Amino acid sequence: MRIASLLADTSVQVSDTEGLGSGFFVSANGLVVTNRHVVHAPDQQGRVLLKLRDGRKILGQVVYYHPDCDLALVRPLQDLNVDYLRPARGGRPRAGQSLFFHGSPRGLEGTFQSGIVSAIRDLSTQYGRVDDMIQVGAAVNPGNSGGPVVDKRGRLIGVISSRVPDTDGIGWAIPTAYVNALLQGAVDRLERGLGPIAAPREAGPSSAEARTENVAQGVDGKEALKCPVAGY
Repeated sequence: MRIASLLADTSVQVSDTEGLGSGFFVSANGLVVTNRHVVHAPDQQGRVLLKLRDGRKILGQVVYYHPDCDLALVRPLQDLNVDYLRPARGGRPRAGQSLFFHGSPRGLEGTFQSGIVSAIRDLSTQYGRVDDMIQVGAAVNPGNSGGPVVDKRGRLIGVISSRVPDTDGIGWAIPTAYVNALLQGAVDRLERGLGPIAAPREAGPSSAEARTENVAQGVDGKEALKCPVAGY
């Protein structure tokens, strides 16, 4: 019950102009991590819609895309003071350990699920090579993308990204190390005054395996990450 409540409090539904997925808070001022393919079609101002547990809907600005994997960072466009997920410690997850995740599969927001770490694998994806990708032994569906994966202590171990097509119970989660790299890359780039990074144009299908084509524009970089992200 504690983990389910924690994930409900720290997760959001993320919608762009073409569909919806999931995301989660990584800072007290409401920075949201999600998948690149979830926010590949923001509006003309680079904005997406964030729906919180209490039903509030607020706009968020896409401020950074990880250059080598399916992660993106969104800044809420109003002041927030929220609980957020902290990263797990002690190395990578191990096969057989329990995991829990939260999202909006098929649009069913607030869905709590459990499973196991089936394996840890190095994979080549459409975005680049991802080391220590978590093979999730649980049903992963469209709408789960971008949702958090935590261990039995409620600590973040990964981000749901995709599933193996035409299977039931083989999904993939990007490990926390890449969330750390996403946040550090955003801080480094914005502190140098370079502004948001443009996601490269990519060939490939849409929806769950979507290409990312949009560029975040007009973001005040120094304000976007003014709240430290603890623990990452």
